[in-house]
Amino acid sequence: MAIGAGWVVKSILGNKAIVFPNNYSLLFLLCFIFISISYLALGSVKEPISEVYETKLPFRVFLRKTLRVLKSDHNFRRFIIVQIIIGSGGLAMPFYVLYARNVLKMELGMVGIFLSVQMASGMISNIIWAYLSDFKGNKLIIIFTALIGFSVPLLALFIPASHSSLFILVFAAIGFFINGRSIGSTNFLLDIAPEKDRPTYISLKGTLALPIVIFPLIGGIITQYFSYETLFIITALLAGGGLLVSFTLQEPRRG
Repeated sequence: MAIGAGWVVKSILGNKAIVFPNNYSLLFLLCFIFISISYLALGSVKEPISEVYETKLPFRVFLRKTLRVLKSDHNFRRFIIVQIIIGSGGLAMPFYVLYARNVLKMELGMVGIFLSVQMASGMISNIIWAYLSDFKGNKLIIIFTALIGFSVPLLALFIPASHSSLFILVFAAIGFFINGRSIGSTNFLLDIAPEKDRPTYISLKGTLALPIVIFPLIGGIITQYFSYETLFIITALLAGGGLLVSFTLQEPRRG
């Protein structure tokens, strides 16, 4: 369905009879319908029974506990740093389509093709990530994800307008990057977090990774006052730093 959604997007945005903003409004309506179905399905899932605290911790005690986790678990602290730096790929993520439209002069309908390619490559990559996660460890996935995050902006930067069709490769790499980052980071976190404290670790990751949320805003500022090329170079440099730091993670699995 995700791959098919790309063709739906292409058909709607490429249809000159559906003018702006009706074309985007139609896409938003379809998105709302399918996400609503997903929401109802998720609401019917029964949470499995697991170990919990018998007594409720006061919030002050819980905060002190989170500070102890950050202070004592060096691998977790390094993991958070790696996730933030790799997340710098979000600087350029919203602007690849705009670059293709404004610089490479590609048609608006190509957005749907980009989406289909990204979804297809993401699904294919899941097989690879699953194998690595099961048999090699999730540190390796994080390293590969950082490498892809480093290559995506460089790939976009060096594709000439005369061969703009090759820009599809950028979105194929993005599919690998997004799915690999999700699988690698989630499973690595589950590996290093004690079962009873996993909610604490997960909440800390979500809170401390706040800079990732504002990366697209920073990317927009860079694009507005400088250029797409500058944005891609900065993104590649930061992602390269994330790649180097990812090698310092300690793989929690043995055997």
